[in-house]
Amino acid sequence: MSTTLADIAKRANVSASTVSRVISNHPDISEDTRNNVLKIMEEMKYQPNIIARSLARNSSKTIGVVLASRTEGALYKTFKHPLSMDIIGGLSVTAYRRGYNLLISSLGNMEEDEKKIRELSVGGVTDGIVYYFSRVNDPVIENLKKYKTPFVVLGKPSSDSDGINWVDNDNFKCAYQITELLIKAGRKKIVFAGASPNFGISIDKVEGYKKALADYGHPVNEEYIIAGKFITENGYNMMQKIIESGIEPDAIVAQDDMLAFGMMTKMQELGYKIPEDIAIASFDNVQTSEYFRPGLTTVDMNAFDLGVKACELLLSCIENKKAGYSNIIVPSKIIERESI
Repeated sequence: MSTTLADIAKRANVSASTVSRVISNHPDISEDTRNNVLKIMEEMKYQPNIIARSLARNSSKTIGVVLASRTEGALYKTFKHPLSMDIIGGLSVTAYRRGYNLLISSLGNMEEDEKKIRELSVGGVTDGIVYYFSRVNDPVIENLKKYKTPFVVLGKPSSDSDGINWVDNDNFKCAYQITELLIKAGRKKIVFAGASPNFGISIDKVEGYKKALADYGHPVNEEYIIAGKFITENGYNMMQKIIESGIEPDAIVAQDDMLAFGMMTKMQELGYKIPEDIAIASFDNVQTSEYFRPGLTTVDMNAFDLGVKACELLLSCIENKKAGYSNIIVPSKIIERESI
Protein backbone atom coordinates (compact mmCIF):
# COMPACT_ATOMS: atom_id res chain seq x y z
CA MET A 1 0.00 0.00 0.00
CA SER A 2 1.46 3.37 -1.01
CA THR A 3 2.23 6.09 1.50
CA THR A 4 -0.30 8.92 1.62
CA LEU A 5 -0.02 12.57 2.56
CA ALA A 6 -2.01 11.78 5.75
CA ASP A 7 0.59 9.15 6.71
CA ILE A 8 3.36 11.73 6.43
CA ALA A 9 1.36 14.25 8.48
CA LYS A 10 0.67 11.74 11.25
CA ARG A 11 4.30 10.72 11.59
CA ALA A 12 5.54 14.32 11.48
CA ASN A 13 2.88 15.37 13.98
CA VAL A 14 1.64 18.15 11.72
CA SER A 15 -1.52 18.74 9.71
CA ALA A 16 -2.01 17.42 6.18
CA SER A 17 -2.22 21.02 4.97
CA THR A 18 1.26 21.68 6.41
CA VAL A 19 2.67 18.72 4.47
CA SER A 20 0.96 20.06 1.36
CA ARG A 21 2.60 23.46 1.90
CA VAL A 22 6.02 21.81 2.26
CA ILE A 23 5.50 19.95 -1.02
CA SER A 24 4.48 23.15 -2.82
CA ASN A 25 7.44 25.04 -1.27
CA HIS A 26 5.16 27.53 0.51
CA PRO A 27 7.15 30.35 2.19
CA ASP A 28 5.13 30.32 5.45
CA ILE A 29 6.72 27.11 6.72
CA SER A 30 9.57 27.15 9.22
CA GLU A 31 12.87 25.63 8.15
CA ASP A 32 12.78 23.04 10.95
CA THR A 33 9.29 21.87 9.99
CA ARG A 34 10.20 21.78 6.32
CA ASN A 35 13.33 19.71 6.94
CA ASN A 36 11.51 17.30 9.26
CA VAL A 37 8.68 16.69 6.77
CA LEU A 38 11.10 16.23 3.86
CA LYS A 39 13.15 13.76 5.90
CA ILE A 40 10.06 11.70 6.75
CA MET A 41 8.91 11.80 3.11
CA GLU A 42 12.26 10.36 2.08
CA GLU A 43 12.21 7.69 4.80
CA MET A 44 8.68 6.62 3.84
CA LYS A 45 9.50 6.82 0.09
CA TYR A 46 6.59 9.17 -0.52
CA GLN A 47 6.08 10.34 -4.12
CA PRO A 48 3.83 13.41 -4.53
CA ASN A 49 1.10 13.17 -7.16
CA ILE A 50 2.62 15.45 -9.78
CA ILE A 51 -0.53 15.62 -11.91
CA ALA A 52 -2.68 16.59 -8.93
CA ARG A 53 -0.17 19.23 -7.86
CA SER A 54 -0.13 20.64 -11.39
CA LEU A 55 -3.89 20.96 -11.47
CA ALA A 56 -3.93 22.61 -8.06
CA ARG A 57 -1.42 25.30 -8.98
CA ASN A 58 -2.68 25.64 -12.57
CA SER A 59 0.74 24.67 -13.94
CA SER A 60 2.07 21.48 -15.49
CA LYS A 61 5.72 22.54 -15.00
CA THR A 62 6.21 21.18 -18.52
CA ILE A 63 7.64 22.87 -21.61
CA GLY A 64 6.61 21.54 -24.99
CA VAL A 65 9.31 21.37 -27.67
CA VAL A 66 7.79 21.10 -31.14
CA LEU A 67 10.17 19.91 -33.84
CA ALA A 68 9.57 20.84 -37.48
CA SER A 69 10.52 17.31 -38.60
CA ARG A 70 7.55 16.03 -40.60
CA THR A 71 8.59 12.43 -41.29
CA GLU A 72 10.13 9.64 -39.24
CA GLY A 73 13.32 9.93 -41.29
CA ALA A 74 13.51 13.69 -40.79
CA LEU A 75 12.93 13.28 -37.05
CA TYR A 76 15.75 10.74 -36.86
CA LYS A 77 18.09 13.15 -38.66
CA THR A 78 17.10 15.97 -36.29
CA PHE A 79 18.15 13.93 -33.27
CA LYS A 80 21.25 12.69 -35.10
CA HIS A 81 22.47 16.20 -35.92
CA PRO A 82 24.95 17.49 -33.29
CA LEU A 83 23.64 21.07 -33.51
CA SER A 84 20.10 19.94 -32.70
CA MET A 85 21.30 17.93 -29.74
CA ASP A 86 23.25 20.92 -28.39
CA ILE A 87 20.15 23.12 -28.68
CA ILE A 88 17.94 20.52 -26.99
CA GLY A 89 20.65 20.13 -24.34
CA GLY A 90 20.48 23.87 -23.60
CA LEU A 91 16.70 23.70 -23.36
CA SER A 92 16.81 20.63 -21.12
CA VAL A 93 19.43 21.88 -18.66
CA THR A 94 17.73 25.26 -18.25
CA ALA A 95 14.30 23.66 -17.79
CA TYR A 96 15.68 21.19 -15.23
CA ARG A 97 17.35 23.95 -13.21
CA ARG A 98 14.05 25.82 -13.04
CA GLY A 99 12.00 22.75 -12.09
CA TYR A 100 10.42 22.06 -15.48
CA ASN A 101 10.21 18.97 -17.68
CA LEU A 102 10.45 18.82 -21.49
CA LEU A 103 7.82 17.19 -23.68
CA ILE A 104 9.17 16.73 -27.22
CA SER A 105 6.76 16.38 -30.13
CA SER A 106 7.23 16.30 -33.90
CA LEU A 107 4.93 17.47 -36.69
CA GLY A 108 3.13 15.66 -39.50
CA ASN A 109 0.80 17.05 -42.14
CA MET A 110 -1.01 20.38 -41.72
CA GLU A 111 -4.16 18.81 -40.23
CA GLU A 112 -2.10 16.85 -37.69
CA ASP A 113 -0.03 19.95 -36.92
CA GLU A 114 -3.08 21.94 -35.89
CA LYS A 115 -4.31 19.09 -33.70
CA LYS A 116 -0.91 18.70 -31.98
CA ILE A 117 -0.55 22.40 -31.33
CA ARG A 118 -4.07 22.48 -29.86
CA GLU A 119 -3.34 19.45 -27.64
CA LEU A 120 -0.16 21.06 -26.31
CA SER A 121 -1.71 24.49 -25.87
CA VAL A 122 -4.98 23.74 -24.07
CA GLY A 123 -5.92 21.67 -21.05
CA GLY A 124 -2.74 22.41 -19.09
CA VAL A 125 -0.56 19.85 -20.88
CA THR A 126 2.25 22.41 -21.18
CA ASP A 127 2.90 25.85 -19.71
CA GLY A 128 4.61 27.03 -22.89
CA ILE A 129 6.08 25.87 -26.20
CA VAL A 130 9.43 26.20 -27.98
CA TYR A 131 9.10 25.73 -31.74
CA TYR A 132 12.27 24.48 -33.46
CA PHE A 133 12.68 25.71 -36.14
CA SER A 134 10.48 27.83 -38.40
CA ARG A 135 10.03 27.61 -42.15
CA VAL A 136 9.14 30.28 -44.69
CA ASN A 137 5.47 31.35 -44.34
CA ASP A 138 5.10 28.78 -41.59
CA PRO A 139 1.46 27.84 -40.77
CA VAL A 140 2.61 26.35 -37.45
CA ILE A 141 3.31 29.85 -36.13
CA GLU A 142 -0.20 30.95 -37.09
CA ASN A 143 -1.57 27.95 -35.20
CA LEU A 144 0.50 28.82 -32.13
CA LYS A 145 -0.85 32.38 -32.21
CA LYS A 146 -4.43 31.12 -31.82
CA TYR A 147 -3.91 30.10 -28.22
CA LYS A 148 -2.95 31.91 -25.03
CA THR A 149 -0.08 29.53 -24.28
CA PRO A 150 3.25 31.41 -24.46
CA PHE A 151 5.64 30.29 -27.20
CA VAL A 152 9.13 31.04 -28.45
CA VAL A 153 10.43 30.31 -31.94
CA LEU A 154 13.99 29.10 -32.44
CA GLY A 155 15.03 30.73 -35.68
CA LYS A 156 13.78 34.15 -36.75
CA PRO A 157 10.48 33.77 -38.62
CA SER A 158 11.04 34.66 -42.25
CA SER A 159 7.68 36.41 -42.69
CA ASP A 160 6.03 38.85 -40.29
CA SER A 161 7.79 38.42 -36.94
CA ASP A 162 5.91 41.17 -35.10
CA GLY A 163 4.32 39.88 -31.92
CA ILE A 164 6.52 36.77 -31.83
CA ASN A 165 9.22 35.86 -29.33
CA TRP A 166 12.19 34.40 -31.15
CA VAL A 167 15.85 33.52 -30.60
CA ASP A 168 18.45 33.17 -33.36
CA ASN A 169 21.95 34.05 -34.54
CA ASP A 170 22.62 36.88 -36.96
CA ASN A 171 22.87 34.50 -39.92
CA PHE A 172 23.35 37.28 -42.47
CA LYS A 173 26.34 38.61 -40.54
CA CYS A 174 27.81 35.13 -40.02
CA ALA A 175 27.72 34.36 -43.74
CA TYR A 176 29.06 37.78 -44.67
CA GLN A 177 32.05 37.37 -42.35
CA ILE A 178 32.93 33.82 -43.42
CA THR A 179 32.69 34.81 -47.11
CA GLU A 180 34.80 37.88 -46.41
CA LEU A 181 37.43 35.66 -44.78
CA LEU A 182 37.67 33.54 -47.95
CA ILE A 183 37.87 36.65 -50.16
CA LYS A 184 40.71 38.07 -48.05
CA ALA A 185 42.48 34.72 -48.41
CA GLY A 186 42.57 35.40 -52.16
CA ARG A 187 39.70 33.18 -53.27
CA LYS A 188 37.81 34.26 -56.41
CA LYS A 189 35.30 31.54 -57.33
CA ILE A 190 33.37 30.96 -54.12
CA VAL A 191 30.42 28.56 -54.16
CA PHE A 192 27.61 28.57 -51.59
CA ALA A 193 26.50 24.97 -51.01
CA GLY A 194 23.28 23.83 -49.35
CA ALA A 195 20.95 26.75 -50.04
CA SER A 196 17.29 26.18 -49.19
CA PRO A 197 14.42 28.56 -50.01
CA ASN A 198 12.29 26.88 -47.32
CA PHE A 199 14.19 28.16 -44.28
CA GLY A 200 14.87 31.73 -43.22
CA ILE A 201 18.21 30.69 -41.74
CA SER A 202 19.40 29.63 -45.21
CA ILE A 203 17.95 32.64 -46.99
CA ASP A 204 19.77 35.01 -44.61
CA LYS A 205 23.06 33.15 -45.10
CA VAL A 206 22.78 33.33 -48.88
CA GLU A 207 22.06 37.06 -48.70
CA GLY A 208 25.08 37.59 -46.44
CA TYR A 209 27.26 35.64 -48.88
CA LYS A 210 25.99 37.71 -51.82
CA LYS A 211 26.53 41.01 -50.00
CA ALA A 212 30.14 40.14 -49.16
CA LEU A 213 30.86 39.26 -52.79
CA ALA A 214 29.28 42.50 -54.01
CA ASP A 215 31.08 44.67 -51.44
CA TYR A 216 34.44 43.29 -52.55
CA GLY A 217 33.70 43.65 -56.26
CA HIS A 218 33.12 39.97 -57.00
CA PRO A 219 30.32 39.00 -59.39
CA VAL A 220 27.31 37.25 -57.86
CA ASN A 221 26.75 34.17 -60.03
CA GLU A 222 23.51 32.32 -59.29
CA GLU A 223 25.08 29.13 -60.71
CA TYR A 224 27.45 29.20 -57.73
CA ILE A 225 24.54 28.91 -55.28
CA ILE A 226 23.83 25.18 -54.99
CA ALA A 227 20.62 23.94 -53.37
CA GLY A 228 20.59 20.91 -51.10
CA LYS A 229 19.76 19.47 -47.68
CA PHE A 230 22.13 19.92 -44.75
CA ILE A 231 23.38 16.35 -44.34
CA THR A 232 26.74 14.64 -44.86
CA GLU A 233 25.70 12.29 -47.67
CA ASN A 234 24.21 15.23 -49.59
CA GLY A 235 27.53 17.05 -49.31
CA TYR A 236 29.36 14.03 -50.71
CA ASN A 237 27.07 13.81 -53.75
CA MET A 238 26.85 17.58 -54.14
CA MET A 239 30.62 17.88 -54.43
CA GLN A 240 30.63 15.32 -57.24
CA LYS A 241 28.00 17.33 -59.13
CA ILE A 242 29.88 20.60 -58.62
CA ILE A 243 33.03 19.10 -60.11
CA GLU A 244 31.12 17.57 -63.02
CA SER A 245 29.40 20.92 -63.73
CA GLY A 246 32.69 22.52 -64.64
CA ILE A 247 32.36 25.35 -62.12
CA GLU A 248 35.84 24.64 -60.69
CA PRO A 249 35.50 26.61 -57.44
CA ASP A 250 38.53 27.61 -55.40
CA ALA A 251 36.42 27.98 -52.23
CA ILE A 252 33.14 26.76 -50.77
CA VAL A 253 30.85 28.16 -48.10
CA ALA A 254 28.83 25.17 -46.86
CA GLN A 255 25.45 25.60 -45.15
CA ASP A 256 26.63 23.59 -42.14
CA ASP A 257 29.46 21.37 -40.90
CA MET A 258 27.72 18.08 -41.70
CA LEU A 259 27.40 19.12 -45.33
CA ALA A 260 31.04 20.26 -45.34
CA PHE A 261 32.29 16.90 -44.03
CA GLY A 262 30.68 15.10 -46.96
CA MET A 263 32.14 17.61 -49.43
CA MET A 264 35.62 17.37 -47.94
CA THR A 265 35.51 13.57 -48.07
CA LYS A 266 34.62 13.65 -51.76
CA MET A 267 37.27 16.28 -52.54
CA GLN A 268 39.97 14.14 -50.98
CA GLU A 269 38.76 11.04 -52.80
CA LEU A 270 39.05 12.94 -56.09
CA GLY A 271 42.59 14.04 -55.26
CA TYR A 272 41.91 17.69 -54.38
CA LYS A 273 44.04 19.21 -51.65
CA ILE A 274 42.35 21.29 -48.95
CA PRO A 275 42.90 24.24 -48.83
CA GLU A 276 45.52 24.41 -51.61
CA ASP A 277 43.08 23.51 -54.40
CA ILE A 278 39.75 24.28 -52.73
CA ALA A 279 39.23 26.04 -49.40
CA ILE A 280 36.08 25.34 -47.42
CA ALA A 281 34.31 26.92 -44.46
CA SER A 282 30.93 26.34 -42.88
CA PHE A 283 28.69 26.93 -39.85
CA ASP A 284 27.94 25.31 -36.46
CA ASN A 285 31.34 24.25 -35.05
CA VAL A 286 30.16 20.76 -34.14
CA GLN A 287 32.76 18.77 -32.19
CA THR A 288 33.93 16.75 -35.20
CA SER A 289 34.99 19.91 -37.05
CA GLU A 290 38.01 20.22 -34.77
CA TYR A 291 39.19 16.65 -35.39
CA PHE A 292 38.39 16.31 -39.10
CA ARG A 293 41.49 16.53 -41.27
CA PRO A 294 42.19 19.18 -42.22
CA GLY A 295 40.45 20.98 -39.36
CA LEU A 296 37.32 22.75 -40.60
CA THR A 297 37.04 26.53 -40.39
CA THR A 298 33.52 27.19 -39.15
CA VAL A 299 31.28 29.68 -37.38
CA ASP A 300 30.49 28.69 -33.80
CA MET A 301 26.76 29.39 -33.50
CA ASN A 302 26.71 28.78 -29.70
CA ALA A 303 23.98 26.17 -30.17
CA PHE A 304 23.76 25.25 -26.49
CA ASP A 305 23.24 28.92 -25.63
CA LEU A 306 20.50 29.15 -28.28
CA GLY A 307 18.62 26.51 -26.29
CA VAL A 308 19.36 28.24 -22.99
CA LYS A 309 18.16 31.65 -24.21
CA ALA A 310 15.02 30.21 -25.80
CA CYS A 311 14.11 28.43 -22.56
CA GLU A 312 14.88 31.48 -20.40
CA LEU A 313 12.75 33.70 -22.62
CA LEU A 314 9.85 31.26 -22.50
CA LEU A 315 10.07 30.89 -18.71
CA SER A 316 10.07 34.68 -18.39
CA CYS A 317 6.80 34.73 -20.32
CA ILE A 318 5.34 31.89 -18.23
CA GLU A 319 6.40 32.96 -14.75
CA ASN A 320 6.40 36.73 -15.01
CA LYS A 321 3.48 37.05 -17.42
CA LYS A 322 5.82 39.28 -19.41
CA ALA A 323 4.07 41.86 -21.57
CA GLY A 324 5.38 42.58 -25.04
CA TYR A 325 7.72 40.48 -27.13
CA SER A 326 11.46 39.91 -27.25
CA ASN A 327 13.90 38.96 -29.97
CA ILE A 328 17.30 37.66 -28.88
CA ILE A 329 20.39 37.42 -31.08
CA VAL A 330 22.92 34.94 -29.73
CA PRO A 331 26.53 35.93 -30.58
CA SER A 332 28.62 33.76 -32.89
CA LYS A 333 32.31 33.67 -33.75
CA ILE A 334 34.54 32.32 -36.50
CA ILE A 335 36.82 29.43 -35.53
CA GLU A 336 39.72 29.42 -38.00
CA ARG A 337 41.34 26.08 -38.76
CA GLU A 338 43.36 24.54 -41.59
CA SER A 339 40.64 24.29 -44.26
CA ILE A 340 41.21 27.84 -45.58
